[in-house]
Amino acid sequence: MTRESTADKVARLLVMAPWIASQPGGVSIAEVCERFVTTPTQLTADLGALGMVGVAPHSPDMYVEVTLTDDWVVIKPQWFDRPPALLAAQGLALLAAAEGLAEIDGVDPQGPLARALAKVEKSLGVEVGRLKVDLGHADDAVMEAVRRAVADQTSLDISYYSHGVNKISERTIEPWRLFSADGYWYTDAWCHTAGDVRLFRLDRISSASSTSTAATVERQDLPDHGPDLYKPGADDVAVSLLISPEMAWATERWNTESVVTRPDGYLEVELSVGSTAWLERVLVQLGDRATVISSTDEAATDRSAVARRILERYRS
Repeated sequence: MTRESTADKVARLLVMAPWIASQPGGVSIAEVCERFVTTPTQLTADLGALGMVGVAPHSPDMYVEVTLTDDWVVIKPQWFDRPPALLAAQGLALLAAAEGLAEIDGVDPQGPLARALAKVEKSLGVEVGRLKVDLGHADDAVMEAVRRAVADQTSLDISYYSHGVNKISERTIEPWRLFSADGYWYTDAWCHTAGDVRLFRLDRISSASSTSTAATVERQDLPDHGPDLYKPGADDVAVSLLISPEMAWATERWNTESVVTRPDGYLEVELSVGSTAWLERVLVQLGDRATVISSTDEAATDRSAVARRILERYRS
């Protein structure tokens, strides 16, 4: 079966628990499973986690009380009988998102959303127009150089730190577009060093200087990157790993192609990596908690050889 993300589990539990708690005397497990599209096994796991939720001073009477039988579940209201208080950061995030929604054509400027915004503003003591949205850090000089190169269609000489191979390289690039995603600034550019289009993160560019040379490669129509910025290339290494259950969190940080949970809890993970150096570091970090099932580059997954190569780097 396909592994469910932690975010999906938490989202379901946040909706499911208050609803169960609102039912006088509890509710049947069958009804809960049907309503929230889950299974008795998953429901038991979810409610088991809920039983460990509580508030200070974390005495036994301050935890959520869950009573689960073969066919019935009861949750005592505890703190579910009133809306939880938002932290300041949560309130500001909600306020900024709601303000963006309020700008959509057709939204009543005096409607329910506007009135709710006014109440949140008052409680937080802020004005939406004074909020500052941080789209990611980048050196001002680098940002201006890339922005100008995009507008003037000229090339740049840059010093770039490649996280995958853990080294700095000197490159000549022709930036095509500049955008922000996931809290970072990026540029899609033609890289003369690689002879292909590459994605560069601006906070990893330590210097950028204009060559005053007009771009020589015709710009292509690039699709939006979407939620996954990394796109496997033809030269990428395909690898299948077997990951122990306690390392499941790691797969949510990787650009995986598939994650399948086995009956014993272990995860079969398939991914493509553009750098064998990154894969080597991952294998060394995970140790015996990861087993290589298959790979298109066996040299990159030979643990003893990997350890020797890393040791040589430290000696040099």
